Amino acid sequence: MLRSLFLLSAIYLASACTTSPSTQTDKISPPKDTAQLNNVTLSHVRAYLLIGNIQKAEERFQTISNLELNPESLLTLAELRAAKGDILGAQQAFSLAINDPLFNKKQMSSGLLDYLCDHKKRQVLQGYAAGLTSDELSVSTKNQQLTTIGLCFVNEQQWSEARHWLSQIDLNKAVEPIVYLVLARFDVEQRQYDSAQQFMDKFEATRTKVDAQILWHTFEVYSLLQHQQQAEQAAQQLMILFPNTAFARKYLILTKRLKKNIQKTLNEPLEAPTPTRVQVKVHVIKKGETLYQLSKRYDVSVADLLKWNPTLVVNDIALGSVIRVSEQ
Repeated sequence: MLRSLFLLSAIYLASACTTSPSTQTDKISPPKDTAQLNNVTLSHVRAYLLIGNIQKAEERFQTISNLELNPESLLTLAELRAAKGDILGAQQAFSLAINDPLFNKKQMSSGLLDYLCDHKKRQVLQGYAAGLTSDELSVSTKNQQLTTIGLCFVNEQQWSEARHWLSQIDLNKAVEPIVYLVLARFDVEQRQYDSAQQFMDKFEATRTKVDAQILWHTFEVYSLLQHQQQAEQAAQQLMILFPNTAFARKYLILTKRLKKNIQKTLNEPLEAPTPTRVQVKVHVIKKGETLYQLSKRYDVSVADLLKWNPTLVVNDIALGSVIRVSEQ
């Protein structure tokens, strides 16, 4: 009995020893892909930047080990540095990213475009936007990024540049309502009033938010279209909702200037029309000239010349004498 128990125990131990390596292998987790983990962490960083949590984005970025310097990581780093106000660091990271042969414009985030706009990197934006028109990107991606770039130039009052890029947006796809508003402003300046009104109709049908810039441009366009009721409504909303903005100050300056001009006009006395001065033709006598020659030259008669110059002596006209050669 004891012998049989001993044999069973030996068999069990032997089987345990032979199966333990495979069992241990099954329990050991496979090695983690560092690059894949870093990509996940970078996506977390971008998500935190998107919601404005810069501190959390920085903390997540610091957890990355052995970061591979590729366009995606460099663009994320540039956006993070831009959000923290590190202008030089953002510029360096962005330059490295766009000069990388693997750079793909799909990776460019709206936050980084905003950074380039805020720091007036117009040449970079222009070069990037030029690439958008030829790259094989989706229409929605192109529209989104061309909108960001175009509105950047609108904010800088670079109207021709803004018009150039916004006009390349595919309007057959969904676009931001402010695009219709800005295009309406461009058209009304070109006196294309029908087209401007069509853009304003699309703007009114699609807009979902109100800010100071939108209300100011709405006031501008409706004023130029001579739709006073809509213009006054936009101005009232601007002054009530956003009284401390630059656009509200622009409206106040405009209205004060108009009131001053109107008051000045009302206070000015009516003036009698200024009589028109009649220009009289004269001629300076040169050596050898005669009244007959002057009559032919100015298509008048000698008698008229004598009439207009009563002190003139026919046979004694001094050099340099000034005589009238017209009645008035």
